[in-house]
Amino acid sequence: MSRTYQAEADDFGVAKLALGALFLACICHADMNHSWVFDVLWTTSVYIDAVAAMPQLWMIAKSGGAVEALTSHHIATLIVSRLFAGTFWYIARNDLAFTPIVEGWNHASWGILGAYAVHLIVGADFAYYYVKAVLTQGLANMGTLVCEEV
Repeated sequence: MSRTYQAEADDFGVAKLALGALFLACICHADMNHSWVFDVLWTTSVYIDAVAAMPQLWMIAKSGGAVEALTSHHIATLIVSRLFAGTFWYIARNDLAFTPIVEGWNHASWGILGAYAVHLIVGADFAYYYVKAVLTQGLANMGTLVCEEV
């Protein structure tokens, strides 16, 4: 691991993201099983998923935008996965149980949909360069993807 680890580029503070996700989940969570603790933990995981790729994208940007094919495929599949999961939650948004903070406003569904939107926004720049590389080089010929402006 030490021969591929880029310690100088790995300076993204994930603790603030995790604490922010926990704080937001305490305020804005669905009522999945009538247990506040488990509802908050589940919602925290959804919010953390939304920003999970940020440290990797940060390191890619700090290293000049170069990323190996395997890593780029992994990040691309994460983005596609979040797109499908976000579509599911959009369709199921009215099925979430919640205790309204503001009467008539489903804060739980908007929190979840917002988390998936953040994930897609964070990955949009990477996705552009990934699709461009796949279209020009093909999947089999991708060596190192270079994102000019990650």
